[in-house]
Amino acid sequence: MKRLALMAGLVISGSILLAAETTTTLQVSATVPEAVTITAHNLDFGTGSYTQETTATTTIEVTVANGLNYLIGIGSSNGQPDSRCFNTGGSCLLEYELYQDDAYTQLWGDSCTSAGTHSGTCVNGTGTGSAQTYTVYGKLFGIPSLVPAGTYTDTLTVTVVY
Repeated sequence: MKRLALMAGLVISGSILLAAETTTTLQVSATVPEAVTITAHNLDFGTGSYTQETTATTTIEVTVANGLNYLIGIGSSNGQPDSRCFNTGGSCLLEYELYQDDAYTQLWGDSCTSAGTHSGTCVNGTGTGSAQTYTVYGKLFGIPSLVPAGTYTDTLTVTVVY
């Protein structure tokens, strides 16, 4: 009988010891990257008198989620679609244009409205999840008269529509 009482006591005391608890937390996380990232490099026509056409190139890198269709447009700073000019005091002193091809025939514009429709001046693509590089071909048109010395700059906005 003593043995049974001892066993019952061990079972009861063991249950009491097992009734204590300690808790902690488990952190669960997931990171969803941006669907699109853009890197645009500057276009520099260099130094010159620009009496003849001058060309230069630069690149745009776009990383888009795999399988996602997109368009790339390059806006104009003077509010004229698909027209670009270095303006000083409201006057166009140096006119230039941006193209999608090295033959300088396909304009690169900003008329992208959705990833399904565009005016033909935007570059279209499908994301791979990795960076895709696009070359921008610039042409600075020759000018018949002298332009005042100085550095001329323009700021354009690159937009990806997806």
